[in-house]
Amino acid sequence: QGDRFAFVRHDEATAEFMLVVSNVDGTNEQVLATRKDGDRLSIYGPAWSPDGHLVVCPASHWDNGFHIKLMGFDSTDGREQQIGDQSWFLMFEVAWEDASSLVVSAQERETSPHELWRINYPGGAAQKITYDLDDYRGVSLSGSDIVTVRTNLSWQLWVAPLDEPQKATAITSGVGLNYGLDWTSKGKIVYASMVPD
Repeated sequence: QGDRFAFVRHDEATAEFMLVVSNVDGTNEQVLATRKDGDRLSIYGPAWSPDGHLVVCPASHWDNGFHIKLMGFDSTDGREQQIGDQSWFLMFEVAWEDASSLVVSAQERETSPHELWRINYPGGAAQKITYDLDDYRGVSLSGSDIVTVRTNLSWQLWVAPLDEPQKATAITSGVGLNYGLDWTSKGKIVYASMVPD
């Protein structure tokens, strides 16, 4: 933001996460927020509000599962405000669309893909931008254009003669991760997969 930037520092010795703002040359550091004892601030990058008064950064905690919420920190005194009541499993980059909305790359549940969401500010209402099974990690905005990394994870189950693997034949395909497989005594193949719901 101008001649200042924000970042998250992780101290491995103390397991503490610090949201820091400083001059671009590294001087005049100010710690806006800290998390420790299992709580974390996202290392994927905070985002300044367009007016420079707020730094938004995902913050997580463990409570019968991993939960991440979008938090805003006053850029002068670090006062915190939770943006909406939505909780995610993981969240990557955050970008301001304008003064009234942000776009985030987030995973709702452990088995969900990372999707792009538009978050209303200050209310925090969340609306999906992407609806497919592809993975969208990272987000940056320039005017009305958005850039993200889209990943399509696919797999196929192949059968091949042991001595002629080049003659392999795909017998199925889908989306997910294969966690093992075996032949049954009746010549069927049993396998496990994880498919986003």
